[in-house]
Amino acid sequence: MIFLYLLFLFNYFIFKLNKYILMDVEIEQYIINISGFSLSTTKEMLLSAFRPFGEIKNIELPYDLNTHRLKGYCQIEFEEYDDCVHAIDNMNLSEFGGKVIQVSFAKKKKNVN
Repeated sequence: MIFLYLLFLFNYFIFKLNKYILMDVEIEQYIINISGFSLSTTKEMLLSAFRPFGEIKNIELPYDLNTHRLKGYCQIEFEEYDDCVHAIDNMNLSEFGGKVIQVSFAKKKKNVN
C-alpha cells in the first residue's frame, strides 16, 4: 500500500515538473508528435490508443508521395493542454503495434528569416 502511495506521489510530482519545464518551450497549440510506430498503423488505431486521454481535434498521418507509404510519424491535436501531458506521460516509450513509440510536444518551427 505504501508503495502505491509513493508511486502516486512520484507520478504527481513528475507531472507537475513537466508542466514547469514545458512552460519555457514554445508549444504549437496542443499538438503532440508520435514517431517510431509500425508503417501499417492506421488513423483508427491511433484514435483508439489516444482517445482515452482526451478529445482529439485532428490527426495528421503523412504519406510519402513517391512511395505511397507512411513517413513513420504523425501529429495529434488535442482540445486541452492537460490531455497532451497525459498522453505523453502514458504513451511515451510504450509499445504500440509491436514497436516502441516516442511521444512529445510539437515545437513551433523557427523562422529562418
